Amino acid sequence: MKTICPANFVRIAVAVLACGLLVVSAVRADEIKVVTSATFKPAYLELVPEYERATHDVLVTEYGPSMGRYA
Repeated sequence: MKTICPANFVRIAVAVLACGLLVVSAVRADEIKVVTSATFKPAYLELVPEYERATHDVLVTEYGPSMGRYA
């Protein structure tokens, strides 16, 4: 019967865990729907690429009125 050295076991366990985390993070990317007014558009458009890069989420934007009736 072959035994596994504790050091090798730890290396294998860490490698398996790292692969699992990579798969989970890739699957976890979400599509987030954002409704905002044109008043915030310049600041919002400046922040969107940085947010998407940091979180791997995709922002889907819709612009609506800042006052008045909503459809």
